Amino acid sequence: MFELIDVALGKEKAELVIKNGSLLNVYTGEILDGFSVAIKGEKIAYVGRDADHTIGAETRVIMAKNQVLIPGFIDAHAHMFAFCRVDEAVKYAIKGGTTTVITEVIDTFFHVGYPGLREFMEAAKIQPIKIFMLLPGSPFIGESPKKQQLTGEEADSLLKQSEVLGVGEIYWPYVLRKDENALMLIRGALARNKKVEGHGAGARDKNLAAYASAGVSSCHEAISAEEALERLNLGLTTMIREGSIRQDLEAAAAIKDKIHDFRKLCLVSDGLFPKDLLERGYMDYIVQKAIDLGFDPVKAIQMATINPAQHFSLDGILGGIAPGKYADILLVPSLSKIKPKLVISNGKIIAKNGKLLAQPKKPKFRMCMKPIKLKRKILPSDFQVYAEGTEAKVRIIKFVGELVTKETQATLPVIEGKIKCNPEKDILKVAVVDRCQQQERVFTGFVEGFGIKSGALASSVAWDTPNLIVIGANEKDMAKAVNRISIQGGGIILAENGKVLVELPLPIAGTMSDLPMKILAKKLEDMRLKLRERGCPLRDPHLSLITLTSPAIPFIRICEDGLIDVKTGKPLSLMI
Repeated sequence: MFELIDVALGKEKAELVIKNGSLLNVYTGEILDGFSVAIKGEKIAYVGRDADHTIGAETRVIMAKNQVLIPGFIDAHAHMFAFCRVDEAVKYAIKGGTTTVITEVIDTFFHVGYPGLREFMEAAKIQPIKIFMLLPGSPFIGESPKKQQLTGEEADSLLKQSEVLGVGEIYWPYVLRKDENALMLIRGALARNKKVEGHGAGARDKNLAAYASAGVSSCHEAISAEEALERLNLGLTTMIREGSIRQDLEAAAAIKDKIHDFRKLCLVSDGLFPKDLLERGYMDYIVQKAIDLGFDPVKAIQMATINPAQHFSLDGILGGIAPGKYADILLVPSLSKIKPKLVISNGKIIAKNGKLLAQPKKPKFRMCMKPIKLKRKILPSDFQVYAEGTEAKVRIIKFVGELVTKETQATLPVIEGKIKCNPEKDILKVAVVDRCQQQERVFTGFVEGFGIKSGALASSVAWDTPNLIVIGANEKDMAKAVNRISIQGGGIILAENGKVLVELPLPIAGTMSDLPMKILAKKLEDMRLKLRERGCPLRDPHLSLITLTSPAIPFIRICEDGLIDVKTGKPLSLMI
């Protein structure tokens, strides 16, 4: 630490000097022409007009004339442990200049629990960029996920760690209902001066105020400028997302004309799937889009650097180019063209002109390699719904968007005591297979809007649950797909006529592939196209399926115990 003093004074020499560039000072919003930066080890020792006194015979000097120095980008709300190994994701983060990621771990938590979180922390530490974590807010429906909840002791042991910045997105209905586990996590985080991150989808007025009053510090669910302004007015850090799950930046861009102070605004991804990482990039793409939508370039860059750093109280060590901070620096052609020619992280050049110069490290998982196995073979009869008479009136989960659902009702035929779905009228079966009990329970309901006329899609990546979810036009293919997941130890399976059409093994925690990013993206795209050929109109059918188990999105969801109205938290009967 104190060697930085000697470098700044010229008593010791820097290891790396970036000379004579235009430096964006994110603290003041100024462009400082003709500035240089001297780096020793992982940190910056000197910033000023003349760094010659820090240059020695072994100092590497980079001339930055006609280039702009900006801080490395921060994604303040990511889902990095989803679909691909962390080292694969880091490769694509590096290329575009993302040097810090703050990630949720809820995607895999219910599969691996506390021991798995410890392994994720170790996997994050060995990467050439900084990865911080947020504890799972433990939102769920149904009883079986309760077994995986963090205890107060486990949560506190994790919150003590410097790489854990707080508790991740806690869904607002749980906070307002004073859910015991949610309040325990909030108290624990606030007691250690850590953040409580929000998920306020649909919360307005008194509900949003009550949510903020509990100590929630942010929300990434604003889908318009009006919603963003409402959150800002309550002092919430407002994170505008542009990722694979939602793209809200264009709809919320008018916020730039409604406020004068941007300190509480951040740009985030909320998770990027393989295809988008390959085709678009990471935070570089998001910042560039903000600029293209009319955001002042300086403010757009601040929204992905110093603003998130200040939100998480990291601005003492990162988020800007200043002495004593980590040397996370990008060289870009101009403020309006976010295409890094050079990426520096922790004082090391890790990418040049989009090519990696530092290889992320493959984690050594143990607990996370425990396969997703069922204790018995699932039979087609497990997906039967029984009723008396010749017809039955049932509740239907209807997709009214890619993710949002509502309740509708239908009268279906009963043949030999079994309620039949009707693929020709777009009424399919959807089921959750509870793998946490001694003998797997299966709850089957009905869904409209998925569109396939044949086959079944099953996944071990269901949101906010350790259980499996399957949707299908017939019981035989549903059983085939679910049993194939058990054979693979985790995965996504598309089956038809008793055969597997497309399969994607997910051997790491049942949620992550071991494949290279390009192959993984191709497999996911092949599955999407096969589902489209079978009539599915949804943009991302797998995403639409796996969100059906989550209370994060309104209005009607499914779990191993039945149907749930997520607004009230109350169960709904299948039969009417």
